[in-house]
Amino acid sequence: MPKIYFKNEELTVEVEAGTTVKAAADAAGIVVRRTSVNCGGRGLPGCSCKVWVRGPERAVSPKSFVERIPGRTMVGELRLACQAKVFGDLTVATQG
Repeated sequence: MPKIYFKNEELTVEVEAGTTVKAAADAAGIVVRRTSVNCGGRGLPGCSCKVWVRGPERAVSPKSFVERIPGRTMVGELRLACQAKVFGDLTVATQG
C-alpha cells in the first residue's frame, strides 16, 4: 500500500491505491483547505486544497482536466488534493 508523508505535520499515513490526497488527509485529521471554499472533491473554481506533491511520476495520477484549465496556477508539483490520486509513495506539503 502506498504511503503519504505529510511534511508540515511530520506524519506518514498508509492508503489504498487510488485514494485522493484529500481523502487521505481527511482520514488522518489533516486540514488541507486554507479557506472556507469547499468544492466537494470536484476541483471547481475557488477550490482551495492546493498542495505540493513530490514523488515519482507514476506515484500520482496525471493532472486532471480541471487542473489543466488555462488560467489556473497549477504549475509543476502543485496539485489539487481532491484530484490527485495516490498510486505510490509521496511527500505532500500544504501551502503556507
